[in-house]
Amino acid sequence: GPAESFTAYVLGAGSEVVGGGLRTAGELRRAALHVGAFSGKDYDVLVVHNNDPWSPRRGAVTLQRPRSKLLDLYTLELVATEDTSAGKTFPVSFPPGDGRLYLAGDAPAVDAARRSVWRRRYAHQRQLLLRDIALARQGRVDVTQTLQVVAAAAGETGPQVAYERLAEARQHLQQAVVAAREYNQVRRHVEAARESFGQIQRAFYRAPV
Repeated sequence: GPAESFTAYVLGAGSEVVGGGLRTAGELRRAALHVGAFSGKDYDVLVVHNNDPWSPRRGAVTLQRPRSKLLDLYTLELVATEDTSAGKTFPVSFPPGDGRLYLAGDAPAVDAARRSVWRRRYAHQRQLLLRDIALARQGRVDVTQTLQVVAAAAGETGPQVAYERLAEARQHLQQAVVAAREYNQVRRHVEAARESFGQIQRAFYRAPV
């Protein structure tokens, strides 16, 4: 559902916390860990980000009003927290400019979040796979077995299982493409040309104005 509110905090190099809403220009320039929280009725989504574009940063995030569970929305695994005097604390460490989303909530909210993420991942991978299937069919590749697995994935009730079935369908497609000698040869030439154009583009952007 839509977020009800948004609060941001900045943890600077001296561990001082600046709270409340948007950051000032000075805070944007300062290397820091930024923590934002989108609050819902039975969950909070934490946006933890390393503002430093040059150096890795590490710190600890404390939930002053903790929920019962904390979910890493990338790995979809529960995060261990430590009980402290201020609340529940967990460590974070990010490369330059990197970050992570976490969901703090009760068990039903965590389960709903997992299902939602798997559904989105499934929809994205299905779209990519159907595009590649369409290209392969234009190249006269036999994709019958791949389409059968895609149809079976669509019939799965669990989004994670459906996502895993798409990975199986992708393997079938790759095997069919390799077996189609002419199509595979053309595809390799196209990929080589794409990489060459990418190198030209990167060299162009690095060139002096």
